Amino acid sequence: MMRAVYFLAVLAGCTSERDLDPWDTAGEFYNVQERVAFTTEPYGLTGTGTTIGDLKRDLFPTEGELLFGTDDAYGSANCEDVGTTSKLPVEVEGVVTLHPRWYMKLSGCDRADEKYYGNYFIEDDSGGLFVVGDSKVAHFDVGDRVRMRIRAVRTNFDFDMVYAHDIVEVYRDSRPIKYESIDRALEASDIGEVRRVQGEIVTDPDTFGQFGVRLASGAEVFVNLDAELSRRRQNPDLGDTICATGPVQYSYSEYSIVVMKIGQIAVLGEGETCPDQ
Repeated sequence: MMRAVYFLAVLAGCTSERDLDPWDTAGEFYNVQERVAFTTEPYGLTGTGTTIGDLKRDLFPTEGELLFGTDDAYGSANCEDVGTTSKLPVEVEGVVTLHPRWYMKLSGCDRADEKYYGNYFIEDDSGGLFVVGDSKVAHFDVGDRVRMRIRAVRTNFDFDMVYAHDIVEVYRDSRPIKYESIDRALEASDIGEVRRVQGEIVTDPDTFGQFGVRLASGAEVFVNLDAELSRRRQNPDLGDTICATGPVQYSYSEYSIVVMKIGQIAVLGEGETCPDQ
């Protein structure tokens, strides 16, 4: 017993004499890049034979119904707005254009709000589409190509979306994200597509991280910054000239470019313009 006590005392003495100065520093600040590669070139996806554009033409809008495949619908006394279609399930393939961590509340079949933390967008050369996801763990990233089996779709307040799906395969080929630069107001044809804008921030971010940007043409668009970026104090300031690139969502009757990574947005100096790619 005496030997055990003596051993502990020696350890305590050694610990107290350690030189902690190299570890006791303020550290250094580094700018996190979170680079995202962009391109104006088409993806050239061969896909599954069904494109996202085909899917959008065949199934949307759903007129408020939550549409399942004929053999995939579920029953509930509260789900009067659930319908079925023989066009589902269907497989599509697309490039992930938004990190799957976008938060959104959507109405469920009983009209109560349901929270989804893993939403994202996919796109091929025929168009883009919003995908509802409920996982807080990102199983793939921007630029990865995914093949999914779509089991349910819905138009929620004029916003078309995949409501239920299974991931069939993930191809981690880290493709550059195809975008189109615009100098006009956002419109319905932009939903789901990746757009790039350059302009001056003219409003402070609201509760949801959304702020207004005035373009060179005088048109104003909204950019919606992810809450995580706001917590990390990555917000640009009022009056800054920025370049922002991201998919377009439609929520509460407003179109906005969604930004989830620092690499999607940059503050420009005087005379600077958005890079070519």
